[in-house]
Amino acid sequence: MSASRTRPAQHGANRSTRRRALLLGSLLPVGWILQLVASLTPSWTEIWFSRGLGPLLQSLIGIPIGLLPFSVAELLLISLTGYLALRAARCAWRCCTREIAWSVALRDAGWMALSVAGPLYLYFVLAWGLNYARPYFAVNAGLDTGPPRAGELEELVLRLAERANALRSQLEEDERGVFRFSEGKASVLASLPAVYDRLEVPYPFLSGPRPISRRPWISPLLTLVGISGIFSPFTGESHVNGTLPDLSFGFAACHEAAHRRGIAREDEANFVAYLACREADSPELEYSGTVAALNYALRDLFRENPVRANELMDTLSEAVGTDRTDLHRFWAPGSATRKVIRHVGEVTNEVYLKSQRQAAGTASYGHVVRLLLAQAREEERP
Repeated sequence: MSASRTRPAQHGANRSTRRRALLLGSLLPVGWILQLVASLTPSWTEIWFSRGLGPLLQSLIGIPIGLLPFSVAELLLISLTGYLALRAARCAWRCCTREIAWSVALRDAGWMALSVAGPLYLYFVLAWGLNYARPYFAVNAGLDTGPPRAGELEELVLRLAERANALRSQLEEDERGVFRFSEGKASVLASLPAVYDRLEVPYPFLSGPRPISRRPWISPLLTLVGISGIFSPFTGESHVNGTLPDLSFGFAACHEAAHRRGIAREDEANFVAYLACREADSPELEYSGTVAALNYALRDLFRENPVRANELMDTLSEAVGTDRTDLHRFWAPGSATRKVIRHVGEVTNEVYLKSQRQAAGTASYGHVVRLLLAQAREEERP
């Protein structure tokens, strides 16, 4: 038997393929440099990108995407996953039959990944990613985010609890006694463009393209990994986990729509979602946003004063307590396998957020409380 039939082939990507991969891969540092420059000049980024090029590009992206009744990003993701699975299976077969060496196959995969990563990353940066470098929301809105005064957090929790109780008393519920939207989740997504148009009046820097909101087919998978929603800057689509209880669905929908308006940081997207829910002229959306804010504020108060936090929790009506318990059960992982999958999802999100200069990672979601306190101070001024 000849040596060529007993030894796997050692040839791989040719020189032109490697040269093209290096050229496309060089776009990675280009994107990184653009983000670095933008972070060093936030005022320039705000004027020329977040209020200029960014909304324009997102609007152009949204023209064809918004005409379609399904998620283009999800379709592309499913197609790409299927393609990569077939490529991996074919490559594994060739390696097992000794047609090609494993080392060559891995090296070729690396060249292919480099070819794709460079253009995708630069597109991400230019289409939306530079929003991470814009000035903080508090700066644009003129809010005082200084350290909380004594008792200020407690006052915030009390106000939110009272508002949640008042709103819940007039809302519909299902046969289990759990809050539900009277016209369904689709009506919430349909209302978001008008909601954000209203929000532009007090906050002009939030102007931008109309939200394109989707309930993806892979919502059960999002639940499995612990994700409420995902914004795709590549297609301008805001994806809201369709399996969420109604209590958190409205807030999550407003959160993802905030990303569409150029609010990249997670704590700020949470705050804008709260403002949107409050400005929506809808008791149902306001309730969703109020309870979300209450949950974040309660968590901080439990760290500061658990006794007082428990006392304030006792002021919540039975209906609000039922809604919060239902939400807790929804997110409970259950099995050990689900816990592992959930942890992987959280770690992935943590890595992404830190790669975008959000040093607190997933903990940044909870930083919304300092913005809630700043807003409360602003409203107390004569």
